[in-house]
Amino acid sequence: DPLSDLEKQIEAHGGQVISVTDPTYQNLSILWNPVFQSWPSIILRPATYEDVAAILKTFFALKIPLRILGGRHSFAGYCSHEGIVLDTSLLDNITIDAENQIAIFQAGVKWEQVYERLENTPYVALGGICPTVGVMGFTLGGGYNSQYSRSLGFAVDNVLSFLVVLANGTTLRVDSENHVDLFWALRGGGGGNFGVVLEATHKIHKLNVSSPRGELPWYNITWTGSKSTFRRALSNWLDFLQQTADKDLRITFDVYMHVNEQESQNYLSMYGAFYGSETELKSIFSNWLSLEPRYSSFDLRLANQMYIEKNFGGPDNPFPAPLRGYVVSAITTEITDAMLEVLLNCTRKGKVDVVLDIIYLK
Repeated sequence: DPLSDLEKQIEAHGGQVISVTDPTYQNLSILWNPVFQSWPSIILRPATYEDVAAILKTFFALKIPLRILGGRHSFAGYCSHEGIVLDTSLLDNITIDAENQIAIFQAGVKWEQVYERLENTPYVALGGICPTVGVMGFTLGGGYNSQYSRSLGFAVDNVLSFLVVLANGTTLRVDSENHVDLFWALRGGGGGNFGVVLEATHKIHKLNVSSPRGELPWYNITWTGSKSTFRRALSNWLDFLQQTADKDLRITFDVYMHVNEQESQNYLSMYGAFYGSETELKSIFSNWLSLEPRYSSFDLRLANQMYIEKNFGGPDNPFPAPLRGYVVSAITTEITDAMLEVLLNCTRKGKVDVVLDIIYLK
């Protein structure tokens, strides 16, 4: 029996085969978004590259469907199904080469592990803010970071190469010179459907700032009150983008807004990082932030990736998500007055809560 032989091989090499009766099964099966939760029949957790290749080769020959599980953050649950799942979590090694400013991440690495390795160094990786997101799924989907992408690009702009196993079990090293069509497709072009990536080599960036610990001026500006307050604050912000920020890639923003029938629960929050000094940031922001309505709070401090993740990514995105989540998204080059009205009128409907997120990447 090829499947029985495969399971024995995985376990002999330090991997795991998890069935529904295993005490770890439920914890290993839970997805981030409960809307699309499914329960696999078996979870294969290989510990070697050779076993990943053997799994794909066997399943390809037997024509058995397979899903690839990493950080388990696929919003629509594409990483799991009611059949057999390949879980890459045991492949979680990280290699940092600071001299050449590269990092090699294995398939099961999560961003919190990367930031722990880079903490208190002047280096940053182009990763997600949510700590439990997997590096590989994030990268294969394109991978933006609201705090860094305006200056450093997306994750796919920072990938130098992939080691990937194709469906027939063949392992290839792909980069800008080898298998260039597959390299292009893996960088955001196919939703992770071209094979199983065993490792990715990323550029890491040494920040050109005075802090040797990878810290940048980081700000969180908050308004509270009514929809009319938020309308004026957002209009002022859009003017600031057009007049100043669009021309200065050092400025970043991630904007959250919650509008409710009860004004006491409303908030408009804008946070971001600045690639310069705190003094320069205050000077650039001074005219904009002097306009009415005045902000309720303005928190400005030096922060690194770990701080942002722990204080915003983690608390905002617990694993698993406590509520069933649905996303409606759109990409635009500008926000018109009509669009602003639509955003401001996305209020809570009964038990359905609405939180708006505007990510500035222009």
